[in-house]
Amino acid sequence: MANIGVLKPFDSIVDDFEVWITAFTAYFAANELDPIKKCDRCKAVLVSTLGIQIVSLLMSLIAPETTDDKTLSELINVLQVHFKPAPKAISERYRFMCRRQKAEE
Repeated sequence: MANIGVLKPFDSIVDDFEVWITAFTAYFAANELDPIKKCDRCKAVLVSTLGIQIVSLLMSLIAPETTDDKTLSELINVLQVHFKPAPKAISERYRFMCRRQKAEE
């Protein structure tokens, strides 16, 4: 059976990680790949679509472990934390305090 759809490699400069991972999981659903039953194949698809620079970054983030030691969801979580960190309370508070109400509001 031929693969349905095309999975574009992740580009950290252009792509939003949350949007890309949504397309990534949709690719699995479209091609009937179960991330739990076929975890090794799904991890291979993830690593092969990240690109050399992002794989190198991922390996340094999980060192001394390897991608073989982690589950697919753990790898995705590591990348999500790196590319979409939680907002800092201080900067969000500053942004809120600097907000000025406009006349029409």
